[in-house]
Amino acid sequence: DFANWVCGPKVVPEYLAYVFRAMQQEFSRLMQGSTHQTIYMPDIRSLQMPLPPIDEQKEIVNLIRNRTNSISETVVQKEKLIDLLSERRRAVSTQHITGQNQSEVEMSDSSIPEVDLLPKHWEEVQIGWLVRALRNGWSPNASSRAAEEDEYGVLKLSAVSEGEFKPQHNKALPSTTEVPDNSIINSGDVLVTRANTPELVADACTVDQHYERLIAPDLMFIVETDTSQICPKFLSEWLVTPPARAQIRMDAHGSSGSMVKVSQQNLKSWEMPLPPKDEQKTILREINLIREETSELKRKIMKTIDLLEEKRQALITAAVT
Repeated sequence: DFANWVCGPKVVPEYLAYVFRAMQQEFSRLMQGSTHQTIYMPDIRSLQMPLPPIDEQKEIVNLIRNRTNSISETVVQKEKLIDLLSERRRAVSTQHITGQNQSEVEMSDSSIPEVDLLPKHWEEVQIGWLVRALRNGWSPNASSRAAEEDEYGVLKLSAVSEGEFKPQHNKALPSTTEVPDNSIINSGDVLVTRANTPELVADACTVDQHYERLIAPDLMFIVETDTSQICPKFLSEWLVTPPARAQIRMDAHGSSGSMVKVSQQNLKSWEMPLPPKDEQKTILREINLIREETSELKRKIMKTIDLLEEKRQALITAAVT
């Protein structure tokens, strides 16, 4: 919800907006509510603010603009750099998982969409041939907070993020909830979102350890792979590559353009490359190194962005006071 403030003749609107940004700590103190926090208009009206003459307000606004424009531009550039790092990571991972980095091996034509060549000794298979079990999760009523150590939690869709598993993205279940055993995730399970936006549907990751109290929601598939043929993480890494996304886009449908779904049959029919198991492990080690390198660079850039945001906030606060 939004509140629309109409300024009187003594206040420049841009100046008031900057004052509000400078008063974030005061606003936080006035917030009420546990699930959805709200700040009420009478509480805002009760706050005091510095009010210089109109001409000085305009000077302050111009000063803030001049000093923060370069900060804003730098933040935008650094956010673009994060996107470029993600693109680079995808491209390098795709090269490894399709064998395009293996210049010394003999290649042959591939029938997999958007994959021209594969190492000749690799197989091309439908994912269904590699699946031992495939089931939907379960979605009970849950709170908005994350589960404590002794509570059950149902994963959010954001727990599956382009090959990475984020178990902290979950919602706590009431203590009285009876949880079916087949909805609890286990180490080695591949999680695939079956409904989401067109860009995120069929996003995938592999569960890295056993979680006794985390369950997958109904909008996720839980895939148990035949580990004699494939490493579970090789499947999830394949599903987030551009060639796999091309197959997913063809099958993702829905009544709303912003929310589409894929079926279990769709998932089983998608094609993928299948190297020997020892090569899969080598490829996964390389991909893991790429992920670690990219994550570290992103972390450093995000730290810089946070410092720039702090500097911008300090400039605004200093100017309006």
